[in-house]
Amino acid sequence: MPKSPNGTFGKPLNTKPSPSAGTPRKMQSGRDPKTNAYRLVHGQADGWKDLYVDRLGDFLLIQSPQPLTDPQLEAAIRWKGALKIKGVYYKKLNRMVQRSTTTSASPRIIMGLEAPDEFEVMENGLKYRLSLKQGYSTGLFLDMRENRQRILSNHIEPGFTVFNSPPGTATVLNVFSYTCSFSVCAARTGATTINLDLSRKYLDWGRENFLLNQVNPKDHDFIYGDALEWMKRLMPVWTHKLFAQRLNPLG
Repeated sequence: MPKSPNGTFGKPLNTKPSPSAGTPRKMQSGRDPKTNAYRLVHGQADGWKDLYVDRLGDFLLIQSPQPLTDPQLEAAIRWKGALKIKGVYYKKLNRMVQRSTTTSASPRIIMGLEAPDEFEVMENGLKYRLSLKQGYSTGLFLDMRENRQRILSNHIEPGFTVFNSPPGTATVLNVFSYTCSFSVCAARTGATTINLDLSRKYLDWGRENFLLNQVNPKDHDFIYGDALEWMKRLMPVWTHKLFAQRLNPLG
């Protein structure tokens, strides 16, 4: 990856401070037909200490280490109406999540209609399968949206691209791939992906995300196992390929 003149990752795509949560400007993302999954409230940065609210398509997920207060519930009602949300879920933030069961870690419905076991959301024009019944994680880390957009557009800032070569000739190694959202973006540019994860369930979930976006998962690798051990196996192969390309860049 080329180095940015402004540092390893360069400037963020949006350098403007976030407007207050719940204002029309903050919720304009909900009017973007290409994105209906994003963070609406990010704690103190939006004036709500320890409160995090994610819009997940037709549903809101509210997270807090404490029970919701009356003002927070009133705000949730306003957001539900403004965004035409079908159902609102609450999940208690738990730093000891590894000791939790899937049921106890999953959010619970507090307003409106219950979500189906699985549902689709859209981000930057791509589809992802989510679930509010699979424990602590829903299937997509929303704070990585801009990084996924960088891969999808092969652009970080002027003169700083993601791929050194045309994306259609690139191979992307996605370590700890989870549900493979980064790989979906890379695959849509034409890149070949290798996905490593220690969960067969999440790798299968990743294959479904590929299919949702008209990408054949059979053209990509999904490897179950310890990522660090597999990297030891793959690195000699990749090092050999890189050396060969330097000797014969047209080959």
